[in-house]
Amino acid sequence: TYVTSIPLQPYLLYLLFRYSSENRDLFILVVGALVAFIASTLDLYNMVFAPSNPFIAHYGFSVLMMSSVVFVVRDMLAQYRSLVSEQRRSAALHEESMRDQLTGAFNRKVFPMIETGLPDTYSVVFVDLDDFKRINDTFGHGAGDEVLKHLSAAMRGNLRLNDYVVRSGGDEFLAVLPDCPPERAVVLAERVVA
Repeated sequence: TYVTSIPLQPYLLYLLFRYSSENRDLFILVVGALVAFIASTLDLYNMVFAPSNPFIAHYGFSVLMMSSVVFVVRDMLAQYRSLVSEQRRSAALHEESMRDQLTGAFNRKVFPMIETGLPDTYSVVFVDLDDFKRINDTFGHGAGDEVLKHLSAAMRGNLRLNDYVVRSGGDEFLAVLPDCPPERAVVLAERVVA
């Protein structure tokens, strides 16, 4: 049992420290494992250096507990990693579903989210490309797509980071500008037009 517990305890501590650096929620588990490690180390000391000490009766249980904890913690950490990975993937898919694939701007699905988070003062800027049908008819839909991408990039590049650029129709965009009075919105809109 002495030889068995030597690799188990450091391995368990390694696993816990490794994953607690990624997630602070595991800190309480690290503290518990440290307490178990200290108790087992004390038992080892008593067994080797003070065999007449009566406080070694639970040593075998400590080794059994540590080996069980290693198994359970490894399984728990694998499930935790899987859950975190799934949450990230779900968040990425949710974000992707709210984006227009061509332009990268938000699509109309974002409106309920925007409405719930808007402050009292906000502005909305509507942008429509003049004669966009003529661009598609003359140069083709590929050129029209490039114009839409360029407009979306110009809007995102000239607005603030917390502003929402939404493609609301074929060549129609709007920008929702939180905490932006109308005078400031006019300046931002003129910058996009320029």
